[in-house]
Amino acid sequence: MQYGPILLAAVGPLGREIPVRIAHHPARPQDWLRPRPDQPLHFAIDGDTRYSFMPYWQVTDQTYTCFPVIEP
Repeated sequence: MQYGPILLAAVGPLGREIPVRIAHHPARPQDWLRPRPDQPLHFAIDGDTRYSFMPYWQVTDQTYTCFPVIEP
């Protein structure tokens, strides 16, 4: 997932849940991604509190993937 030129990483509990599946329409991220006002370029996902998106270059010790499966 990219936000302009910024590569976003899906962060959250990966464990046995690989690939990460996000149940939303992939062509309409504006409908389900919600900016976090206190964290620039960080996004919450409507209806899914397990995962969020953040810039890849800001990932430090979180578990993450840059290849989530996004499907309705």
